[in-house]
Amino acid sequence: NAILLLTIWCMQKRVKFLAFFVLRFAYNTKNTPLSARVIVALSFHMNIESIEIEDPIELHKTAAIEVTIVTSCGEKRWCFFFTPEGMAACGDYIEGTKVRFHYGASHMILVSEISLEIIEAALRDIEKQGKVELCSIPYV
Repeated sequence: NAILLLTIWCMQKRVKFLAFFVLRFAYNTKNTPLSARVIVALSFHMNIESIEIEDPIELHKTAAIEVTIVTSCGEKRWCFFFTPEGMAACGDYIEGTKVRFHYGASHMILVSEISLEIIEAALRDIEKQGKVELCSIPYV
């Protein structure tokens, strides 16, 4: 077995691609390769070029704060931030209760307090972890 790690940097767009190649050879009794298999896995990391906060921060007690992200590839993506107060003030009710609930939104980011600095720091932390694509959706 041989493992080759190949890292290719696309400098124009500042996008990192990692390619992992695993070569596996099966040998017969004469030590000649019978077959070779190549397994390729690509890992793509989005880099944030700019962050635009769409709503006034003061609305966080009654609503979500929408944020637009532009990646280094030029793609526009969208996510929203919630505080516990904002979550309690909007959303659907659980039937027969006065309890609000939110579910199924991977692009929802919950923070205990909010400011412009916290939004940017949270997104930069998500970027460092390579999860921008998971925590945002394409802007439509």
